Amino acid sequence: MPNSGPYCGLALTEMEERNLRIPKSICMAGWMGSTLMALSLIYGPFAARWLSMDTIGCSVVGAIYAGSCRTLWGLSICWLIFACGNNSGCWFDVFLLHPIFRALSPITYAMLLFNTLADIFTARHPIYFDEFGMVW
Repeated sequence: MPNSGPYCGLALTEMEERNLRIPKSICMAGWMGSTLMALSLIYGPFAARWLSMDTIGCSVVGAIYAGSCRTLWGLSICWLIFACGNNSGCWFDVFLLHPIFRALSPITYAMLLFNTLADIFTARHPIYFDEFGMVW
């Protein structure tokens, strides 16, 4: 369905039709940057706590992390979508197009939705996220 309204953005199928080619050096830099950013966001709090032997929640590093982690995570995922949409996904594109993910993706999405709803409606106390819960 072509753009049917003023709020329709560039769909992934339209990106594939444009055949935009990303230079190899920019593609590799994007993948390395995205991977390093995602890994540092996941394991950064553990490393900071281990190196300083102090709680990260009250420090300047914790405030910087809390203020920027969601934006940087979004940028990391944005590169993944952009690169795979422009046929620059390399091996990751082949991995995601494996037929087993066609069966697993709706099941895991349904499990995520039902688990989140069950956690929200059965919680007898406020739900807080810490480093353990985020990695889990």
